[in-house]
Amino acid sequence: MSIIFGIRRPFGHRVEPAELLQLASATERYAPDGTRVHAFANLGMCFQAYCTHQRSQLDSQPASDLLGNVLLFD
Repeated sequence: MSIIFGIRRPFGHRVEPAELLQLASATERYAPDGTRVHAFANLGMCFQAYCTHQRSQLDSQPASDLLGNVLLFD
């Protein structure tokens, strides 16, 4: 199981990657396989990996496109 969380603010208020990393510090001991952050305008998402098998190491999240859509799943 991995850890997924995010921040959404009203338009005009940015989310900074440092904010997400600060939140991630509370749970990093449960995610030994790394922390990945995506911040775009008023949305920030964080994925903290816990790989249970070799194939799960291929995950690259959060995924995003050129329009700013973000996808996370576990």
